[in-house]
Formats: sequence, C-alpha cells, structure tokens
Amino acid sequence: NDFLLHHGAKTKMLQGFGMTEAVAVVSLDLKANSKPGTVGIPFPGTYVKIVKPSTDIEVPLGEDGEICISGPSVMLGYYDNEKETNEALRIHSDGNVWLHSGDIGVMDEDGFITYKQRLKRMIITSGYNVYPSQIEEVLLKIEGVEPHYQLVVERKGNLDTLEVQVEMSDKLFSDSVGKLEEVAKEIERNLYATLSIHAKITLVEPKSIPRSEGKAKRVIDKRTI
Repeated sequence: NDFLLHHGAKTKMLQGFGMTEAVAVVSLDLKANSKPGTVGIPFPGTYVKIVKPSTDIEVPLGEDGEICISGPSVMLGYYDNEKETNEALRIHSDGNVWLHSGDIGVMDEDGFITYKQRLKRMIITSGYNVYPSQIEEVLLKIEGVEPHYQLVVERKGNLDTLEVQVEMSDKLFSDSVGKLEEVAKEIERNLYATLSIHAKITLVEPKSIPRSEGKAKRVIDKRTI
C-alpha cells in the first residue's frame, strides 16, 4: 500500500480468505479499522468458527484450529464424489452444515481471522502442534543454512520422533566436521528453546532434498505409511 500511495494510486490492497467451495470469498480485511496480517472478518451472511481439527469443538479465541465456514455460499458438494463431500461438509451439534476448509487459522476477540497454513502440513508430535513455517523461521536465523528442509516424523513404540533434514549452503558444506556438528547442535537448541520440541538434526548436501516445482517436500509422515 505504501508503494501504491507513493506512485499516486488511490487504491488500497486488502487481504482476504476464500476457497472455491465457498464461492471464492469468505472474509476480507476492512478499509477502516484494518488489521494488517489478518484476512479480515466474514462477509455478511457467512459464518466462520475455529475448531479442533476434524471435530465440531470450537477452540478459545486466540487459539489455532481448523477454519470452518457455514452459510448460503457454501457448496452443496463435490460432483460425483460422495466420500470427499462427506469429509468436507459436516453437520455440527448446532444442526448447521459446516465446510471444513482444511486450513489452520486463529480468530481474535474482534472476529478477525489470521490464516496460518494448510492443515495437512501441520505435524502433531509428542502432544505439540508443529508447523513447517515455525521451523523455517528458526532455521533461517542460522548462518549457512538454506531454506530447504524436510521434516520426517516416525512413531517408535508410543513416542513420535521428529527428524529435521536441513540443506547446507555450499560454503558451510565445505567446512570442517566440527563446524557442522556445532551448527546441528545450534539448530537443536534453538528448536527446543523456541518451540519446545526435541528433534534429530541431519545436515545434508546442497540441493540433495527432492523437489517438486522447485520446492523441497516439507513433510514426510511415516506414521501413516
């Protein structure tokens, strides 16, 4: 918006949230009383609540959960796909049909929604919800680490284990073994200090993690394999 203003444009960009299953638009930030970083409040006639993923139990304001939508703009179902329709559209305890978006978000006390990321990218390990973006924030603060990583989750007995495979920069890759061990320990300490999770850190060669459309596949959950 600063860029547009400085170039003589009177238009203001606003963030919103939407999906095809709800006729594209669900919520939009406000011109007045805008809350940057949020996707605004629901459109009139559209209802949004945040629930524990895959349930109809609402979470407290300020807590992450799955974004659910109800209202006249919600689809009737996926064409010729009853299984997907039943997973997405569910009747909650209030008797209304709610669309489970598959997206993680949070709602504040004013009803503004903040989008986090896709539910499928969230990992629940040892009782903690872990998002790839949270781990990425920790990694990018460490010199010599590339923004390409992979999270591998396994279940051993009753415990979930998390391995973080991180690509090194060319410069770091050429350093001594002692330096690499030091970086791995720094990542491990920072992940625990920031997210309270224990993880095995594996440093791998530059460009060694498989990519799809130029991006490393973020999560491999072996608990479901």
